Amino acid sequence: MLVVENRSNLRDKLKSIDESSITEEIVPNVIENSHIIEEIYSKLGEIPNPDEIEPDIHGYWIKRKLWDDKTDILEWLRERFGDGV
Repeated sequence: MLVVENRSNLRDKLKSIDESSITEEIVPNVIENSHIIEEIYSKLGEIPNPDEIEPDIHGYWIKRKLWDDKTDILEWLRERFGDGV
């Protein structure tokens, strides 16, 4: 699962654009605020820890405690696919 932190109102910015209108300035902002959580199903399959995950009618809120020390997207891509990424 890719988690994007909502810094500088990033969530609303992403919701307001479609794929054809992605600006070059938003891409680094998304990359800088992205973290990978592997095997998230193991956290969602049980009763979620309320300090990490908050169930919502539309899905889940993934809290910082769960992803703050996780690999960022660029590091994860390099681990999976090598330095040529």
